[in-house]
Amino acid sequence: MRRVPRGAVTGVPWLLTSSALAAPALVAVVLLAVGSCDTLVTTGGLTTEPQPDAEPGCLADEDCELGEICSLGSCVPGCREDDDRCPPGEFCIGGDCYALPEAGLDATTDADGEAPDTGPVQCPEDMVPVNGTFCMDRYEASRPDATEVSPGEDNSMATSRLNVLPWYPVTKSTAAGACALAGKRLCTPSEFQTSCSGTGSTVYSYGDSYDPVICNGIDTYCMCGSGSACEGVSPCPYPHCYNMPPDGQSQPANGCGSWMSAEPTGSFDQCHSDYGAVDINGNVWELVDDGSETGQFRGGAYNCIDSELLHRCDHIAINILAKGFRCCK
Repeated sequence: MRRVPRGAVTGVPWLLTSSALAAPALVAVVLLAVGSCDTLVTTGGLTTEPQPDAEPGCLADEDCELGEICSLGSCVPGCREDDDRCPPGEFCIGGDCYALPEAGLDATTDADGEAPDTGPVQCPEDMVPVNGTFCMDRYEASRPDATEVSPGEDNSMATSRLNVLPWYPVTKSTAAGACALAGKRLCTPSEFQTSCSGTGSTVYSYGDSYDPVICNGIDTYCMCGSGSACEGVSPCPYPHCYNMPPDGQSQPANGCGSWMSAEPTGSFDQCHSDYGAVDINGNVWELVDDGSETGQFRGGAYNCIDSELLHRCDHIAINILAKGFRCCK
């Protein structure tokens, strides 16, 4: 079907041929029709119908009220991340504006913005005290309606709960907003490092030596049974078994690898720091607030090609896929 530009006269070709250009009356019809949307024009036996002006609409989000975006020429409720379309004190998550709880951003600060002098920090049940100075979520952040088999759809706040799928992938603005809506904030890099390394300043939350089965990493999913490239190998899994079978065996496309996935929080009962932060290595990366626009990611994930390196408490990642988070206060 030939596309007829808006304002063109029905029945008159938009691209004028040389013969049409030789007919002044026809040219007048086209020019008049294009230049007017409310005038009845009759020239050369052709007539255009009056066209009323379009209803007032929008061309950009800025043409709409706060809490609205411009969609197909109309203002509709919604927002976009990293934009100021929400009213003051509200956060944009998943296209909707959410208001802060009455307690505000962080109940650990007083009216002057200073931490109250109350001795060792007191944490709610879903958080653990770290070094006596701050609280960290016990579990990776999840949506309020997340279950063991579903990450949920409710973006109203971040929760810290056992045996539910974590909330990922996220942007920094989504993670920060979700924490704020829970009366918390994103953790800082130093807070993550302190909690992950624990009282002994270890390389991983569980010690200095990498273990492929303590936390959810890529080597956890090595195939060790009959018919696999690692059949008969003991112990198995072992470091890097997902991508490299043991010495002396042929190199298949994916070593001893198998299907991998993020698991419900707390699925690996030995994977926690001295302070009690569960899954702080592996499962999903954890976004921390380093002051940059996008943040940095720590702790590694289930799909890291080199879990021995990327699960280290001191490893810093920027551009990765399984972007999760947890909150602090």
